[in-house]
Amino acid sequence: MNSTVYESTAQLVTRLADRIVDLANSCIQQAQAFHLALAGGSTPASLYRRLATADPGPDWSKVYIYFGDERYVPHTSPQSNYRMAYTTLLQHVPIPAQNIFAVDTGSENPRQAAQDYEHTIRRQVSRTQHGIPSLDLVLLGVGEDGHTASLFPGSPALAVTDRLVTTSHSAQTGTERITFTLPLLNAAQHIFIIATGEKKRAIIDEIQRLENAGVKKYPVQLVCGGERLEWHLDEAAAAGGA
Repeated sequence: MNSTVYESTAQLVTRLADRIVDLANSCIQQAQAFHLALAGGSTPASLYRRLATADPGPDWSKVYIYFGDERYVPHTSPQSNYRMAYTTLLQHVPIPAQNIFAVDTGSENPRQAAQDYEHTIRRQVSRTQHGIPSLDLVLLGVGEDGHTASLFPGSPALAVTDRLVTTSHSAQTGTERITFTLPLLNAAQHIFIIATGEKKRAIIDEIQRLENAGVKKYPVQLVCGGERLEWHLDEAAAAGGA
């Protein structure tokens, strides 16, 4: 497990925000664009607030935003990942509205929404890995059950290899989801998995144990990118593990 452990969540948020700005600047210098997929959750919200105040920040006119997963709820819903990202980051930075690619959750057809979102990504992201669009950075979290994005244990979405975006269902919350599939996640140039707090310690310990034994059990373990994949943990999550 390629991991960095920080003394606190606050330190993680500060240093990771700086890292993202540096990465964005490098991509913009090289390709005039930075394609970033955001994650939902409480720790990313803190990270986005930090990014919103970065000074200097990246050239936001050349940053393009996507969502690794989304609950199939209106964008005004407190459950919406788009709403969280908008209120913590996007409304506070000079990013053009046309650079923000939210999942369309306004119809009654999640499958069509997933297909449309795949078409958007294919249209916007020109760099590919084995024919799959390669985003510059994908941010992910990990659930206490080992899920990431909206790829839950036992979900049929885990077996989808012929699509970039698909539907999923959260048994815990009873909500329909739209999620990146493993092929799209694994094609990214950089993947940051973020875990903080004592509640994540048990799953981090378990994943470390399984990785050492060469066993893949949880969806997050199926995200693979070699050195392109980095875990970012605070001490509370990493204690006794990574």
